[in-house]
Amino acid sequence: MTIASAKGGIDGVESATLSGGDVIVCDTICMAVGLIPSIELVDAMHGKRTLNANRGGYIPAGEATVTSVGSCAGLADTGFDHIDYRMEWMQALSNVSADDTIICQCEEVTRADLIGVQPPNYLPRPAPMCARSLETLLHDGPANQDQIKRLTRSGMGVCQGRRCRDQVAMLLALESGTPFGTIPLATHRAPVRPLPLKIMAEWEEPATMDAAWDVWFGIPTAWVPHEDIGTPHEDEHRKMLYTGMYT
Repeated sequence: MTIASAKGGIDGVESATLSGGDVIVCDTICMAVGLIPSIELVDAMHGKRTLNANRGGYIPAGEATVTSVGSCAGLADTGFDHIDYRMEWMQALSNVSADDTIICQCEEVTRADLIGVQPPNYLPRPAPMCARSLETLLHDGPANQDQIKRLTRSGMGVCQGRRCRDQVAMLLALESGTPFGTIPLATHRAPVRPLPLKIMAEWEEPATMDAAWDVWFGIPTAWVPHEDIGTPHEDEHRKMLYTGMYT
């Protein structure tokens, strides 16, 4: 049994309609959050990964000189099949979700846009585009998430697929009738960049960088514009900060 729709307004939730048709009067709906291993850094380093359903999904495959610990190494193995569980949820949600259900929040890609392999909603959609769909693409070969990403922009937003990459793969697997692991996981250009440890040992900083530390790290003086550091205007900003004129 899943929530098919919710009714409410500016003051909050009023009721929820279940997939079976029952209506529950309520003022709050709590959404469960599924966990998957955080492999952004592994992807950024082009590290190998493997699919382990009992560890939550894709985890590092292991490197001779790299040790993975924490969230990226996978969830605790309790014998629970996380992938099968999530696929059941995705199937249940697909059965009740409307075509305009948002799949990729950053790019506002709907379920219909994804399955229909439609371009972003800010681009024109001529008849040949409207005739395209996942089914027509499957005639040329198996579903590929990178191809879908480039055609629909799902997973190309500011989060770079952190929130939608796995659910897009699950939806493509369901729609194409193939197991989750056969859908190539989209490449992940996360907003991180691997850096050698020697960079952390560079203690010498130029004066301009040293003067800007308080601006970069979000303490109250961050409101001093960077271009005013080292000028008479810097003291003016600090006086306004400390007298509460910026609040």
